[in-house]
Amino acid sequence: ILARISRKRNASPYQLTEQARSCLSAHAWPGNVRELENVLERASAFCKDATIDAADLGLEFLSPPESRSG
Repeated sequence: ILARISRKRNASPYQLTEQARSCLSAHAWPGNVRELENVLERASAFCKDATIDAADLGLEFLSPPESRSG
């Protein structure tokens, strides 16, 4: 998905930080692949230096598991 987004934007390949990977892995993805694509598309627009961090995902429920309260 990230490779397709970078080609579409004519940008450097996007990378995920470990925190972002952890957030994405922890989510159940009720919207399936379409929801994941939308989150990554939006994150790629807000990230710096083609590196997507957890904060770039823009969704509170996708915070890293170790930082969740509850």
